Amino acid sequence: MPAYAVAANRAIGLACRLLFGVPLSDLGPFRAIRRDTLLALGVRDRGQGWPLEMIGRAGRAGLRVVEVPVRYRPRAGGASKVTGSLRGSLRAAAAMAAVTWRLLTEQFRTRARPAAGRQPPAATRSRSPDR
Repeated sequence: MPAYAVAANRAIGLACRLLFGVPLSDLGPFRAIRRDTLLALGVRDRGQGWPLEMIGRAGRAGLRVVEVPVRYRPRAGGASKVTGSLRGSLRAAAAMAAVTWRLLTEQFRTRARPAAGRQPPAATRSRSPDR
């Protein structure tokens, strides 16, 4: 992997740890999750940001995320859409930044809402003496 791809992967791993509580050293090439669990997470991204969204939502949901080390080997043929060029890497970085932003804004919106079943205190009105 080119040096810029290695650096970006490490930054993503650090972001996963800090933002979602999932310690990763690599956003690796393979993820496994039960179908019903994946659907329940509500992953919306269908592009290059979906792996990060899945990890972020799984971490926030309290699911167990296990990293299994993988050895990278040179490709047998073709070029990677992501690490094959700086442009591809920048596109992937932009997609992941958008996913991260969306997850953080969802998290802050959820925190700002009152808890279910709890109503904010109603404004009190004073009664006039002639009623």
